[in-house]
Amino acid sequence: MPDGDLCKAELYTDDYPANIVPHLQMEYHPASSGLPRGSWRAPAHTANGFVVQSFIDELAHESGQDSLAFQLQLMGEPREINYANHGGPVFNPGRLANLLRLVAEKIDYQQPRGKGRGVGLATYFTFGGYAAHAIAVSVDDQGGLCIARVVVAINCGFAVNPRGVVAQMQGGTIDALSTALNLQITVE
Repeated sequence: MPDGDLCKAELYTDDYPANIVPHLQMEYHPASSGLPRGSWRAPAHTANGFVVQSFIDELAHESGQDSLAFQLQLMGEPREINYANHGGPVFNPGRLANLLRLVAEKIDYQQPRGKGRGVGLATYFTFGGYAAHAIAVSVDDQGGLCIARVVVAINCGFAVNPRGVVAQMQGGTIDALSTALNLQITVE
């Protein structure tokens, strides 16, 4: 692999929340590791989605706002936005908002939860498909994490093979949870 490919940015400048947030600036600063790097389980959208959704949740928390309300306000009204990347030519944040509301309802997001319990929400658009996750978690007194429930919704248009779509959503969810829970590989 040529050295230039090791430092190539994997940012998609039209990705959410671009064209929604004014004055958005994206920067890429590669870190040399000596290991080849590249996309994980698909193009960079998978890692970028995690970063974007984590940051949006941090902004909601830092500003004292409910994560669901913050995200829905950010998306605004349904509308078509020009989108030049995978799945374009348009992106509609209203479709994301509908999925986010659906998973929040199905996981009973508004239900009060006790100490050490919570629900994480995330949504993303890529390759013409819109997806959302809601994950109910708890942490015990020793810091042990338990994933109690996962709700996933997708709007990908007409599914030629619905079972294939379900398998992709299940596999992607399991892979993401494994990674978030410190999946490990050893390189010698």
